[in-house]
Amino acid sequence: MNPVSAGQPWGSDLLIVDEVGIESARCGEFILRATYQPIYSRQGATLEWVAVAGGATPYYQGKPVPDAEMFERQAVPGARHVQRLGQVLQLRNYRNIGIAGIDLIIDLETPEPIDPDDPTNDLHVIAEYLQEAGLEPERLICMLGAPDSDLALRRIGEARHSGLRRGIGDFGAGHWTEEQMSALSPDVVRVDDAWFAEICRNDATIRLLGTAVARLHERPARVLVGGIDRREKLHVALQVGADLLQGPLLAESALVGSEMNEEPLRIVDLLGHAPASAPLFG
Repeated sequence: MNPVSAGQPWGSDLLIVDEVGIESARCGEFILRATYQPIYSRQGATLEWVAVAGGATPYYQGKPVPDAEMFERQAVPGARHVQRLGQVLQLRNYRNIGIAGIDLIIDLETPEPIDPDDPTNDLHVIAEYLQEAGLEPERLICMLGAPDSDLALRRIGEARHSGLRRGIGDFGAGHWTEEQMSALSPDVVRVDDAWFAEICRNDATIRLLGTAVARLHERPARVLVGGIDRREKLHVALQVGADLLQGPLLAESALVGSEMNEEPLRIVDLLGHAPASAPLFG
């Protein structure tokens, strides 16, 4: 199966491999390129790079452009096709990150309604290219956004059957019920960015988040806090015992092949003061 044309009639996508093996894809008039943002875990007084969040950015005439610009041009296929294409690039370029033993998070958020029986849906595409990517299933975390309960259960079940790890996003935004959380049994729970920003404004809500994190740990699930763009947010994320940390304060998202800092980050340098020895909550 051709990864860039599976399940679509346009036939205009071409896989591009440069001289060092980095892969991109032509999508109509645009070039789609894989991106990765480092995710860190606290190890004592430092943060260590343990995972990446995959993404894909369209380029037009050598410059990055918003996804919406692609869809304004009739020659470009729909959002679902572009999402599948981006997922293929994230998988195929995993070997080009250059860091061994890190996890990859792929977003399964659906920009359009999907047919779970479609042989080109994202989970089928992901399973197709895992081995080719040199990625063990347990290294891949499939992140699901706001739920359609029946479809969410089915897709998480398929991921579990394939040996993939499961994640849910937007925690705290009111999308997930306790029953859904129990049924899905996610490995990773990502806190909603906007909700977390509001949490950080008040000591009482920070304590409530600490309690919620402790309960998630009991499931057990690892808690991911993203959108960390200020030291105050990092301080709160560390306070409440978040397991995984992501955001531009720590590292920006970058095109695959870009030089990225592999060294542990000193928390004292990020916060401007020595870190607490343990989380205050949980």
